[in-house]
Amino acid sequence: LRGVFGSIALFMYFTTLQNLPLANAVLLQQLAPIFALIFANFILKERSSVKVYVLFFLSLFGVFLIKDPKSGWSIYYLFGAGSAAFAAMAYNFVRKLKATDHPMVVLTYFQYILVPMAGIGFLIYGYVPIKTLDLWPMFFLALFSFLAQLCLTLAYHHTVVSKASGFNFLAIPLSALVGVLFFEETLNFIQLLGIAIVFATITANTIYGSSVFRKKPI
Repeated sequence: LRGVFGSIALFMYFTTLQNLPLANAVLLQQLAPIFALIFANFILKERSSVKVYVLFFLSLFGVFLIKDPKSGWSIYYLFGAGSAAFAAMAYNFVRKLKATDHPMVVLTYFQYILVPMAGIGFLIYGYVPIKTLDLWPMFFLALFSFLAQLCLTLAYHHTVVSKASGFNFLAIPLSALVGVLFFEETLNFIQLLGIAIVFATITANTIYGSSVFRKKPI
């Protein structure tokens, strides 16, 4: 289930990346922590307090300030929301597998399911030859994707969904900071305020969650 939901989430996310502005596609993906928090109540029986939900929605508000969508309506917005929902289901099953499987086992079996599903694309669209200039970017894409999946799996194995998923919100402020440092992009006051809100709410959620877990061990 982790592999199936994760694969569907990836395919839907790539579809939104090809058909929506980048900021909008990434923004929709930030719905995943909210979905994960809701699904955890049913799949994992992990109950979250009202404070956690408030902090999550404040984080989402900060994300909206950083990346404000301005384009019109498109069916691909539903694809983006669907991608976030399926990703959230995958996160919950990663957490559920912590009692039975090593993180590397979870990651390996994800690939066993993803590769055959991706093979459908080869049958439909054919093989695209790899150019020499593409080798290094593809290598680093594969390397960092692997490390990201490994860290994600470890995170969900060692803490509850409400804490682990909250860090997903860091994707947009960190990407904005990378743009400033490496691509000479600029941030206005509203965007800086959004970054501050995201970092503050994630810090608050982590501190609050830690105090709860000290009172009630997992």
